[in-house]
Amino acid sequence: MKTMMKLFGAAIFAAAVALATASCQKENQNDNTTPSEQAVSGIHVSVNAGIVETKSAVVTESGVRTLTFTSGDKLNVRASLTLDLGECTLSGKLNVKSIGNPATSATFEGDLTLYKGSDVVSYDFGTDNPLDLCTSATALLVHEGTTLLGEDYFEKIASSVDNLMTNCLNVSGSYDKTTQSFSLSVASSAGKNLPIFNFTIDGGLTANKLYEVYLLTGTDAEHAIEESLLGGISANAMGQVSFACYSEVPSAGQYYALRFKDGNNWKRAELGAKALQSKVYNITRTASDDPASPVMPTITGAQGTVNDLSIEYSGSTDVDVTISGTSKSYYFNFNVPAVTARLDNLSASYHVEPFIVSYSDMFIELTGSNSIITRGENCIDAFENNIWLSCTGESATLTLTYDEGKEGINAKNEAAVTAPRYSVDVTTVNNGDGTKTSTYTVTRTGLLNGLFTINAGGDKVRFSQGNLRYLSVDNGHNGTGTWSLAPNQYTVIGNYENNAIPTAPTTGNSMDLFCWGATGIPNMEDLTNPTPNPDGIVDDETPGLYYYTGNNTLSGIYEWGNVSISNTSLTNNGSEKWRTLTKEEWEYLFSNNTKYGPATVAGCVGVVLLPDSFSDPNKNGGSAAFVSVSQKTDATYNDNVYSAENWKAMEYAGAVFLPAGGIFYGGSFGYWSSDMGFYWTSTPNTNGNTKAYYLAFYHNVCEIRSGDTNSGDSGVYRSSRLSVRLVRTAN
Repeated sequence: MKTMMKLFGAAIFAAAVALATASCQKENQNDNTTPSEQAVSGIHVSVNAGIVETKSAVVTESGVRTLTFTSGDKLNVRASLTLDLGECTLSGKLNVKSIGNPATSATFEGDLTLYKGSDVVSYDFGTDNPLDLCTSATALLVHEGTTLLGEDYFEKIASSVDNLMTNCLNVSGSYDKTTQSFSLSVASSAGKNLPIFNFTIDGGLTANKLYEVYLLTGTDAEHAIEESLLGGISANAMGQVSFACYSEVPSAGQYYALRFKDGNNWKRAELGAKALQSKVYNITRTASDDPASPVMPTITGAQGTVNDLSIEYSGSTDVDVTISGTSKSYYFNFNVPAVTARLDNLSASYHVEPFIVSYSDMFIELTGSNSIITRGENCIDAFENNIWLSCTGESATLTLTYDEGKEGINAKNEAAVTAPRYSVDVTTVNNGDGTKTSTYTVTRTGLLNGLFTINAGGDKVRFSQGNLRYLSVDNGHNGTGTWSLAPNQYTVIGNYENNAIPTAPTTGNSMDLFCWGATGIPNMEDLTNPTPNPDGIVDDETPGLYYYTGNNTLSGIYEWGNVSISNTSLTNNGSEKWRTLTKEEWEYLFSNNTKYGPATVAGCVGVVLLPDSFSDPNKNGGSAAFVSVSQKTDATYNDNVYSAENWKAMEYAGAVFLPAGGIFYGGSFGYWSSDMGFYWTSTPNTNGNTKAYYLAFYHNVCEIRSGDTNSGDSGVYRSSRLSVRLVRTAN
């Protein structure tokens, strides 16, 4: 059955309230249809609304302009209320019924619809005013011909002040149950004013070009950032244009300017530095080149999608990209599993969040001097992920300048951005202008960060970043070669380069298999014409091949760690020096079979050693969790397979990889295949002075051998060439 309902309204500023009727379809108790299938509730209402002059008047240089109602206006009403149906909403657009004199008051009428969730429902309000039953009710004035974006007007820019006030300003208000009416005013955030700029650009823009217009705010021109997009304008044939715009701005004195964007062609018109009020400012300016006009840096490697001033990387593919040169305004958004970003002497300014990493760690490799200046945001933002700094050379710097209250690097590990193989020194200064500058100096150390206990006394070491290697620079073996650490843990030479011909090394080639001890030969000199050592010992198996022994103690032995290593900044003084592990220390490392296992890393087979404290980064993602020898009796190199990227995460967690580099044995690369690993200890075999202890492994077999007949490799002499992995004592 239908009932009649009257909605009583009260006048704003004593305006009369018109009576309205409303019809509702009462629910039939015998009707089996759902509420959404019932007849639509047509609640016809008539309600007054008025412009509140004190809030909607705009002061100009020639008087006062007040927003008024015009025919075609609509009142967009939305309300929330609680009925016996549950939580409901009441919404609809009301049309102008009559406009008062002056036109700052009007009566609107039309139908409102009742919703429960997304379903239209019916309800009998009886003689009650439904708006009086609402917990909240608001109305937005919608002028004819305007476009809404959600609850706001889409544009903040118009051809004139009058059009701006009519078509762009958000005018809204809440329902007053006392007066039963809506009081409408220009919407503005608390603590902010709403100035209107009546702008004339008398030249400087490109003719017939469409520009996007942005408002810039800041403490000064250098620190100005985009506050909001106002809209778009097109200059005439003379590069001129007139328009009106507005924006909510802080009331305190600031620097203001308008930025005009046509792709990468930016122009700027400054407004000045003053405290703006809610009034019209008549401004004439000539647009000039914007000092912050965007310049895309040079990008090599993975190519992202350029979107406005951002370069987006997204998807399931790892990103490896080099960014170099001069850049302004571009920022990078990485939404990928892993990011390696190489900064090559990058000079970037006016960035807004230049590096954003959504859900992955970020590895930043630096070359030379790099600098990034941001305004209003963090320089490099990885949210809850890690950021690791390294360098491609011996050292490099990254200088970040940012606003106080922001961060140079915002990451899970905060400033602890030291990567394995590198050290990072951070200094931060307050510039006294509202900004700070943090300088990250990255130095190559060649030292991994995992701690390994090597004896019952609790002594600890850290491993080098890779096996020892030697680059020959002269065929005459005059000792002018270069010692270094392999660039990665999984890098070995195998049966190539000078490993295959160690007695006749070729200039420009390297070797990473060496005899034991290096007596008196710190620079690998005179390898082809050796002389016997003081004991007169010459290799019995291959008489032309000298091996370096000294005697059965370490007296006279030149420790491999004493050579001058080119790609590390660490010195070799006192206890802080590179050295080779002893027999007993290797045995202690392999005494716990939960701490090692065979693996394949970046295609290279070998053995993984876990540090004292280890959290598997691949346990809940990436490759499978690490499988130790204790978990599988017949473990093989296929039980732990890591890509270069997955291994990077393991290395950063402290894991060490000993690659199977093979052996040079009996005058040639050994009859054992290159999937076996052999590493010297610093301990001689005292059963004669031709042998020494070494680590040997093949899949799940990892053991210390002596070279004696019963050791399994009776033909391995001190003159045989094995891998060398150095360590340093950890404080």
